[in-house]
Amino acid sequence: MTHTIIYCPDWQQSPTLGEQLAPIETTEVKSLTQLLDLLRQQPTYNILFTQLTDIAILQQLLQQHPFLMIVVLDQTPSIETATALMKIGVCDYIDWQAITPLRLHTSYQYTYQQCQAKVQQALSLKKSLEHLRSLAEELLPQGIQLDAPLFTDLQPPTAESILNIRGVQLDEKQQQVSFHNVPIELSPTEFELLRVLMIASGQLVTFEQLAAAVHGVTLDRAQARTLLSAHISNLRNKLREAGCEHFIVNRRGRGYFIDTDAEIALQRRNLELRTITENIQDIIAYVDAEGIIEYVSPSVFKILGYEADQFIGASVEAQKSIVHPDDHLHMDHLIECLYQGVSCQYQIRGKAANAQWVWLEISADPVPDDNGGMIFVLRDCTARVDATLKLARSESRLRQLIEHSPDYIFSIDANARIQFINKAPADLHPQDLLGQSLYDYVAAEHREAIQQSIARAYTGQYTELMMHTTTINGMEWVNMRYVPMFNAEEVEEVMVIITDITLQQRALERLRKNNEQFKLLSEHMLDLVALHDRAGNFLYVSASCQRLLGYTEAELLGKSLFDICHPQDATRIQKRAHERILNGEAVEYFVYRAQRRNGYYIWLEANLKPIFNDQGEVVQFVSVSRDVSLRNDDTSSRDILTEYGD
Repeated sequence: MTHTIIYCPDWQQSPTLGEQLAPIETTEVKSLTQLLDLLRQQPTYNILFTQLTDIAILQQLLQQHPFLMIVVLDQTPSIETATALMKIGVCDYIDWQAITPLRLHTSYQYTYQQCQAKVQQALSLKKSLEHLRSLAEELLPQGIQLDAPLFTDLQPPTAESILNIRGVQLDEKQQQVSFHNVPIELSPTEFELLRVLMIASGQLVTFEQLAAAVHGVTLDRAQARTLLSAHISNLRNKLREAGCEHFIVNRRGRGYFIDTDAEIALQRRNLELRTITENIQDIIAYVDAEGIIEYVSPSVFKILGYEADQFIGASVEAQKSIVHPDDHLHMDHLIECLYQGVSCQYQIRGKAANAQWVWLEISADPVPDDNGGMIFVLRDCTARVDATLKLARSESRLRQLIEHSPDYIFSIDANARIQFINKAPADLHPQDLLGQSLYDYVAAEHREAIQQSIARAYTGQYTELMMHTTTINGMEWVNMRYVPMFNAEEVEEVMVIITDITLQQRALERLRKNNEQFKLLSEHMLDLVALHDRAGNFLYVSASCQRLLGYTEAELLGKSLFDICHPQDATRIQKRAHERILNGEAVEYFVYRAQRRNGYYIWLEANLKPIFNDQGEVVQFVSVSRDVSLRNDDTSSRDILTEYGD
């Protein structure tokens, strides 16, 4: 049974150390005398958490109690103190300010494992000594007995002990390390790392525990790994160069341990490599110096659909039968590299079991041994190659569209210098414009507007600018669009698209003049000209509406023809005029009474004409009306309607 003792009289914080170590049962003592008495009462299997840092006292405790495991909690931590304490056999060293329940429990688990290991070593030694004693008693003459008790002077290994594991010998007193008597030069940090790992041989030592033991600092796993990684890497390389392979083993990113069995270590390493090889997505193949395939990973079935056994024992040359004919030259070069022991890399097409061609990226590298073999790694790159080809075709189509576009398309940098242009004015070549400033080809009065548009585009805004100019290949009107081109989240360049809109602007100008002429005519004509929708609502009325009806144009827009007609004429207008117009018929000389703004009615003679869309449907109609009231002053309504055929 292991007992946990706490001797930290200066700890006054809450929770107590005992509460932080819960549910581990602990015994707390307040003085050194109480500690010594307790150790005498239970002399074995003790774990002590203490604030003692006096090396002489701690060393005496360790000598008197071989199975005492000590964790020091230091109020004034330093690397020197940590190193000195680790050398005399202290298991762990914790900064007083970094004490947490997790840190204490981690230290307890590590120390408990060290205690168990020491107990097992002692039991093994005891068993061996008992066996030797029984053999000695059998060999001694009859009547002579061995009186020396076992373990009378048994002490734990001291700081001066020589550790020897798998031929690696560490002499702490002389600060020397050798492998099969061949010296290995280590830095002090590398030496201390190796010492700590060899003391805990066969057991995992976490990054945090190594940092605490070697540097005397309390760090989390990531920080400890960063601190130690370079030293561990150098240490492992030096051991490997001396011929000691797989001595220090990494355990899943948690820490390191020393594998005490070389054969098991080699088997484990081979198993790890085979597991990686057989589960990797790429095809791994080994070819000997004669070009014979000795190994192919099972992933060949996933990529090509063949069983690995189909290739074992066959020659590399024989595999040309499943290589695309256009890639035989690359295959020949791969084989040549094999015989010369030179690394090479190619992309070739291999025929899968389903007769489909698969793009393979092949890397071949010589094996660093005396056999002269090669390792081939084949990766399925079909998707990448297809994507590259599609992108190239897309870029080609896009470039052709740009080069044959009637617009000028070019890109500029932040200084308005032309980086690309699809075509140039008649007297220039596109290459002549590259690197030139856009401002050199525009009139001075437009430079400020262009500069502002470029600045907005470089902030990510789409900008459009219309200019009247004669400086760009004789164009009178151009529309300039500034399109920001992003790389990730930043605008890398701006695409400028210049479109000749001269014809559109000329058409608009002609339309404007026609509108002005039409407006001039409509304002001076006597008849009322109006545009109606299908319901008869006014969409446009000429200025003469005010003279005839007293309404302004704005007052009539939106009103219906039926809103101003005489109630007695509404039905007749609906049947004799409106329905005929909607059926696509023109209506001539239709008379009706319209109410003026002052309330009086006047007689209007109207001609109506339908307007059709592209599908032959009536969408609007035009009415031209004139006042015929004076003509009909002395005529009754009945006579007027009779006169017009109504």
